Amino acid sequence: MGAMLQRCPQSARKAGNVVSVSRLLVLGAILWGSWLAASTLAESLTLPRDKRPEWLRRDGIVMAGSWEPLLFRVRRDGGKHYTPTPEQQAAYQREHSPAMVARLKELEVNFVMMHCYKGAGLEAERQSMADAVQFAKLCHDAGLHVGMYAFSGTLMWELFFKEVPEAETWVLRDPQGKPITYGKAAYRYRWNRNHPDAAAYHRQIVRFAVEKIRADLIHLDNYNVGPGWDANSVERFRQYLAETFTPGQRAEGHIGGLEKLQPPTDGSPELLQCAWGDFCCDSMAESFQAMTRYARSLLLAHSFCRTCAVRPAVP
Repeated sequence: MGAMLQRCPQSARKAGNVVSVSRLLVLGAILWGSWLAASTLAESLTLPRDKRPEWLRRDGIVMAGSWEPLLFRVRRDGGKHYTPTPEQQAAYQREHSPAMVARLKELEVNFVMMHCYKGAGLEAERQSMADAVQFAKLCHDAGLHVGMYAFSGTLMWELFFKEVPEAETWVLRDPQGKPITYGKAAYRYRWNRNHPDAAAYHRQIVRFAVEKIRADLIHLDNYNVGPGWDANSVERFRQYLAETFTPGQRAEGHIGGLEKLQPPTDGSPELLQCAWGDFCCDSMAESFQAMTRYARSLLLAHSFCRTCAVRPAVP
């Protein structure tokens, strides 16, 4: 399901008498947990060692983390709803208390990774996000640095579709048209990171993390599933083929007309499968590049975040 996150072998590209014009390279963040990098970027997505924050170069990171919001924990841990028990609520409040911050300081923790947004919707997660602002301030006041889990690459659709009904068109779909879920978690649908409306919505989360939480690090999770068989992905793939290959090259590679063309499945022409792999890798890198540049544009606008980092998932 989802993207085939693998580029064409060079021999396969030459066999079709074409050279793929992939604009971005995906370096291992998707497959091996390294950073994404883009070949066209003048700057590195990872800060050079001598430009990293002084505290990080001096002390390194001693991290404590709890980055799942309460409503997600309730649903994940076997609940068919999102309402916490009194015991769950009390434990959550202890996690966000001044006493917890004091205890972390005793343990010489200097970095806390915490929740911001999980995918249930801005209204559904309003209180949780307000809790994150308050707890981040406690941490910062105590001299701790704070990282934020900004989004998961999934929509908790049972709640999210109530707020944003049109988001059903953001969902990645498999060849049978079914939503691609997060493993067996059927209440979590993968969303198309290249859909313009979906990307615009999630930029709100990044802005909140920068401006309200004043995050020292923003974590963008699950960059491991690329385009699918949804309408947006299919149309973008057709455009990619039209821009990348001439009609003659497509004919030589046994790729028919583009009007009704679908992403490849087993048995599709080799050139089509290779092109799909390139397209998926490029799409993922382009999405991460765009979100990273947006986050850094906000970070650089605020002096309190001039040394912040933005990083992708480590699967």
